[in-house]
Amino acid sequence: MNDETVPSMHEIGSAPESGPLADGTQSTSTQSTSAQSTSAHPEDASPSGRADQPESAQPAIAYRAEGAYQPGACNIGPAEIARRRRAGHAGVVASGTLLALLVAARAPRAARLLVALPAAGAASGYLQARLRFCAGFGMRGVYNFGDLGRVQSVEEADARNLDRARSRQIGLASLAIGAVTGLVAAILPF
Repeated sequence: MNDETVPSMHEIGSAPESGPLADGTQSTSTQSTSAQSTSAHPEDASPSGRADQPESAQPAIAYRAEGAYQPGACNIGPAEIARRRRAGHAGVVASGTLLALLVAARAPRAARLLVALPAAGAASGYLQARLRFCAGFGMRGVYNFGDLGRVQSVEEADARNLDRARSRQIGLASLAIGAVTGLVAAILPF
């Protein structure tokens, strides 16, 4: 084994989050140093430490384990995320349908401002899915990483406060997106 390609325990523990390593490769905060320390040839190993698994198969972002609640950051799992994404899709369809009906009925342009309501709903659904955070759950002080409809209570007051703050952010962002969409619908030339 060549000592020049294997970092010492001191180098592993004090390696910067990103930058060049002693062997000329580039480290990142998600790169595993255990693969480098167990192989004399770092190019033979992926960050997971398995030579047979390509490096591109590894996620670029490390997430906490399934079911890991993070105050103000993540309070829903895959089933709830999918539900919010579907709500976003439904809001887009409703917005488009409403705008088409208003245009077909030759309604006054001011009536097109109504498109803001389903557009805000669509924005809310998409934002919650993207952020992995349910605004309603955040306001209620609950989270869910299991089956739909099963929630657990957030016990810590500080965590509930962070959740409520994130919920307000999502609500305000959704309203702003809906308002802009309604204004755009109202000024469209047709």
